[in-house]
Amino acid sequence: MNYHFQSFEPIDEKVMIRAMRKCPRSASNRSSYWLGFGIGVLEGAIFALGMIVLAKVLLRFINVSSEMPRTVVPLFGVLLAFLVTKLSARFKLALHVRRMLWSPIYKGNMNFDLSSDGLEMSGSNVKWSVSWPAIEKVMDDRDAIFFYAGAFSYVLPKRALGETKASDVLKSVEGWRNQGAAS
Repeated sequence: MNYHFQSFEPIDEKVMIRAMRKCPRSASNRSSYWLGFGIGVLEGAIFALGMIVLAKVLLRFINVSSEMPRTVVPLFGVLLAFLVTKLSARFKLALHVRRMLWSPIYKGNMNFDLSSDGLEMSGSNVKWSVSWPAIEKVMDDRDAIFFYAGAFSYVLPKRALGETKASDVLKSVEGWRNQGAAS
């Protein structure tokens, strides 16, 4: 059994963000993960120091610093740095996804073909073909089916399935993936 689906609407930004956040980290990717984590910690520490200085200046400006214990200013600065870092990370991901979805790659209708060979996605400006052994994980989401190959997320919107049940598609995909793993 092969499936052919067509999406006439662009992929929803929130669904793509959800897919990217749920992207698994493979064991082969751990060293780059820890390097990225270490750089983030260093970046956060430098940012926290800057926020501590800013908090100190702000509290002095409003003439409150003399009444507070000395530990409040650093804690306030670290909290401020944590909040800004978290919010900026979310904003950067949303901005990245928005730029990606506005690119010529995602313009027009998207075709999705699933067969024993793998997943093919194509549009007027692009064609991706991924064999099942390369797909590390398949995830059923409320709005889409996510396919993960390394750091890449492929999104099949459920509204493109039409009358086909997502559970039937997932069952076929799992069978194909198991056949590919056995070969």
